[in-house]
Amino acid sequence: MQPIIIAEGVSKKYTVNDENSFRTLRDSIADIFSAKSKRSRLPKTFWALDDISFTINAGESIGILGRNGAGKSTLLKIISRITKPTKGRLTLRGRVASLLEVGVGFHPELTGRENLFLNAAILGESRKNIQRKADEIIHFSGVERFLDTPIKRFSSGMRTRLGFAIASHSDGEILIVDEIIAVGDFEFQKKCTHKINEVIKSGRTILLVNHDMNPVKKLCSRIIHIAHGQLVNDTTDVNKGIKKYLQTTISNDEGKNT
Repeated sequence: MQPIIIAEGVSKKYTVNDENSFRTLRDSIADIFSAKSKRSRLPKTFWALDDISFTINAGESIGILGRNGAGKSTLLKIISRITKPTKGRLTLRGRVASLLEVGVGFHPELTGRENLFLNAAILGESRKNIQRKADEIIHFSGVERFLDTPIKRFSSGMRTRLGFAIASHSDGEILIVDEIIAVGDFEFQKKCTHKINEVIKSGRTILLVNHDMNPVKKLCSRIIHIAHGQLVNDTTDVNKGIKKYLQTTISNDEGKNT
């Protein structure tokens, strides 16, 4: 079986300059006369991902674990082709349907219905296929009453519902879900979990990020744990993988408090 995702030494560098944030005209004028200020405003770089390698086969359900800032979202954006790695190579053998952030891919002035067709087309669905699935997607999302309202008037929860419904009903071989199961009421969370189970049974590949470990335990067959931009654990023993992640998180928190 050919792997569907191959990461080979994937690294991502960002350049930031905190000193440029919220600067006033007086600050800028003072900078002209201050060599120290010029030195302090030199760009700083950091590696969000540092030499990450792994292979994922078709049909696997992977839990991506890591604290905020660990590099999870950067990795998912590289897999989704939203950004490119600075170094290394990522190979995909399938279409990706991703839901990384609320409202990404939606046009605020278009209605929910118009965004449904636009977003599904961006995911590579044919118009005929979208029309065939539209009623099912709309019913799943639960936003029927507001579907012909501009999406800028949708709450974040409504946008998430519609986004998840579109992505999970696409025919992409890889589905990426970032913290979506935690959004919405209990009934919608149950629907999301059930739908992801259906997707897994259909043989598609799932990458799931969720800070609640219960869905990870229920849905995932493998854990990839990232810390400080590096791969620290890759295991098919889900319970041990979660336990190690939680132990690392707790020990880091205790270290900060001492």
